[in-house]
Amino acid sequence: TSAGRLSAATAITNDAGVAVVTYTAGSSAPLDRVEINAIVESNPAIRPQPGVLTLTVAQQAAYITVGNSDRVRASGDNIYYYHPYSMAVIDGSGRPVANQAVSVQLFASDYAKGFWRLVPVVINGDIVNVWQLFNYQSCDTEDQNRNFTLDLGEDINGNGKIEAANPVAIIANNVPADLNGVVTFITDDEGKFDFEVRYPKIYSQWLEFEMKATTRVFGSEYTSVTLQGLPVAAADITTNDGGTRPNITSPFGTVPSCNSPD
Repeated sequence: TSAGRLSAATAITNDAGVAVVTYTAGSSAPLDRVEINAIVESNPAIRPQPGVLTLTVAQQAAYITVGNSDRVRASGDNIYYYHPYSMAVIDGSGRPVANQAVSVQLFASDYAKGFWRLVPVVINGDIVNVWQLFNYQSCDTEDQNRNFTLDLGEDINGNGKIEAANPVAIIANNVPADLNGVVTFITDDEGKFDFEVRYPKIYSQWLEFEMKATTRVFGSEYTSVTLQGLPVAAADITTNDGGTRPNITSPFGTVPSCNSPD
């Protein structure tokens, strides 16, 4: 059921009793739908049962999927959040690809300005305090070419630095980042790998970042770019006794203009 071919129809065993024929795959085929049969023809006296090998031919393609937890955890010093992530590589037949190198890099995408205030509102006849957002302004990152350098013409708000510099880091055991912040993982037997994203609590809900993942299969490069946010833990938001939350004021300012540094 596949347009593959064998290098030869017959082969002679060597001194170790091994005969080699090469199968070159053609178009993709469903799971276990390529069947190769082998029999011993020259000596009926030692002829064993026919050998049958089934294969699945996948397309030469890869897909990178990204998932994350619906919860974050706080660091021991209560400064950072850690958000669990997992990535997987699957081939054109939907099967996991093990032992595949995947490079992951993060870029700040856009940031927000403003502040939160606790406001009394009437709900079902009762007065309750709710958090409301004021002076909200969303801005694109100034580092449009993603080179982590403030180039000529990029300083839109005039503060002399990139806004927003990326505060998000990839945390993985024994997998260091290179000088550009790229972390290269190897997929496990299930075709996946796990890691965490760390960021200061004060940046939660004020910044979005791009997660870029790249892998190469049969010499072709495949890339996934997804937009991710920085959630805040629900347990860190209270409305009693004046209310608390770790991200009351945007670290990028409160003036609702991308041209202002304030």
